[in-house]
Amino acid sequence: MIKYTIRRILWTIPTIFLAVTAIFFVLRILPSDPASSILGENATPDALRALKEEMGLDKPVSVQYVEFLEGVIRLDFGNSLSSGRSISTEIISLLPYTLELALASVLIATIIGVPIGIYAAIKRGAFVDSIFRVSALIGLSMPAFFLGILMMLAFSLKIPLFPSMGAGEGFVGNLYHLALPALTLGLIESGIVMRITRSSMLDELNKDYVRTARAKGVPRRTVNLKHILRNSLIPVVTVIGLNITTLISGAVLTETVFSRPGLGKLAVGAIETRDYPVLQACLVLFCLLVIFVNLVVDLSYSYLNPKIRP
Repeated sequence: MIKYTIRRILWTIPTIFLAVTAIFFVLRILPSDPASSILGENATPDALRALKEEMGLDKPVSVQYVEFLEGVIRLDFGNSLSSGRSISTEIISLLPYTLELALASVLIATIIGVPIGIYAAIKRGAFVDSIFRVSALIGLSMPAFFLGILMMLAFSLKIPLFPSMGAGEGFVGNLYHLALPALTLGLIESGIVMRITRSSMLDELNKDYVRTARAKGVPRRTVNLKHILRNSLIPVVTVIGLNITTLISGAVLTETVFSRPGLGKLAVGAIETRDYPVLQACLVLFCLLVIFVNLVVDLSYSYLNPKIRP
């Protein structure tokens, strides 16, 4: 197990290198020049030259690439062009808001989706199974920003239970402001968790070991919880891991709708203000978070199913 873990961690190094390299070159082969995009079409040549020197765009691409890699290793992305603050400082201050939104949303999706998926599999073909499947499809087809607006109308304006904007102060205030954004994303993602759980449970229910255990007189509850549920968790863990990465990137719209601070809102602001270094740093951080979540999911496979271990 330890060797497998070490090998998987080592494999993330070239993955991170390739992802960071792709971000660097993709942003530089775009048709628009970053300096021109920031200053606009009416910028003077002297202003463009000065901004390029400030951003380091006047240097050869190879030099820019080496400096970029060094900055990523040190987690130093320079200063924001719009605010003048250190980008790393801004990211550190906003990262907790995005992470808590993503984790709270996936927790809600798991708490709702997994039990309902198990119950729907056990009640396969019943009326309640059809209700759950239709509800899951409705949730999956609903955009996050639309559901967020509905949640604000229902629980902030019509029934003033939760605030509709901001992040609050203190632990209790933070949770209070987190409720609506987390419920918005959690309810949408619970649909796919429910469907994957149901499908995986049904697949395990039809296997030979289940029929053998029941023929031997093993209690149905023991078979369902000890054998079927654990063996069906790998697809569920996969989709939950993918949900975390989706929610981190999907937080862009949710943070904007609820005027909540976070990396998503920072990235949107960087696009609007043409703050090229901030946008580059946000993309790198998003990639690092996705790679880390995928690593955790891979390691969890070996725990749930020892056959995966070498």
